[in-house]
Amino acid sequence: MKSVTKSPNPDSNKQSKKPDAVAIGLSGDHHIDSIFIAYGKPIKKVSKITVQIFDIFPTILALMGLPIPDDIQGRVLKEIIDETFLEKYPIKTIRSYENYIKRQRVSLSSKIESKENLDMLRALGYVK
Repeated sequence: MKSVTKSPNPDSNKQSKKPDAVAIGLSGDHHIDSIFIAYGKPIKKVSKITVQIFDIFPTILALMGLPIPDDIQGRVLKEIIDETFLEKYPIKTIRSYENYIKRQRVSLSSKIESKENLDMLRALGYVK
């Protein structure tokens, strides 16, 4: 392993109160404290850094040599990337990927095939 980190959070001991939550299928708790592991040729050995979930996406883009959009949260974790890699593939930015993505509108009714699916979407709060 080359890089392992745990992000400290003072609120991690607080219990969340979920009033009458309905769980369908798999369910779980989400914690802000976690472990981040990165491994590979351009990754430096680092023992501990502060990482937020938002930092993963821009870091992956940078490791792929792709520009980082200005309209996202997070930062490139330069401290885990080898300097020679960053010299060869400098971090570039673009305003947004929004103009590069072709979106197709889909009718909700075309995706709901049964009453069971509609009931599940209602329980999850997607449909009233």
